Amino acid sequence: MGTKGSHVAEKPQPWERQPGEGAAAFRHFRSYLVSRDLDPPRDLRVLAPQLGLSYDTIRKYSSRGDWARRAAAWDDRVAAAEDAEVIADAATRRREHLEALAKARRLALTKVDQLLEGGDEVEARDAFKLLLDVVKLERSIDGAADARIELRSSEVDLDQLSASEIRTLRELKRKAARDAS
Repeated sequence: MGTKGSHVAEKPQPWERQPGEGAAAFRHFRSYLVSRDLDPPRDLRVLAPQLGLSYDTIRKYSSRGDWARRAAAWDDRVAAAEDAEVIADAATRRREHLEALAKARRLALTKVDQLLEGGDEVEARDAFKLLLDVVKLERSIDGAADARIELRSSEVDLDQLSASEIRTLRELKRKAARDAS
């Protein structure tokens, strides 16, 4: 740490211009860096004529400037930035999926309410299936081991629910609403 009035220069990153590195040497290094996407990548024999240099000259630049190590550091930085972007995109998608799931849950509960209030707008089977699908997705996202919930419409005719079954459905709806909060 420097004293008042002194300035401590930070060491440049390997891919930045290094102390004592001339403008031409750095320009050639930058050309070497971006040649990683060419075929063959970062080949001094291919790069030399593109820069108007002999192979021996560019090899000296590369050796003195430690281009291979500096380029590897750059590649690591680019990979880390790409990884961070992938992670951020995944987090955004997860957030969007959870928001869509919350909307689907609200829709399912609304449809179940309509069913329980005797509305003719909704088929019981469809409302119940939607609610089960939402619960199944939520449990799957949460990593629950019991994410398997099945509705076999061939086994149960939900349009013919008894009063007892409707009470059970109401209890399930309340439980789902509590669990969602």
